[in-house]
Amino acid sequence: MNALTSVMTMLAHTPYLAVVLAVTFGLLGVEAWIVRSQARAHDDRSVEGR
Repeated sequence: MNALTSVMTMLAHTPYLAVVLAVTFGLLGVEAWIVRSQARAHDDRSVEGR
């Protein structure tokens, strides 16, 4: 738990880093959502072709 406390303290003292990390993880989440929706669309098309 000490490592988590250290990370939270570091992020509290460097708001710029916190914002950059939040944006980075947000973009990763959006990209994962897009890839997942494309994979589902591809699976739906392959099922229709059977």
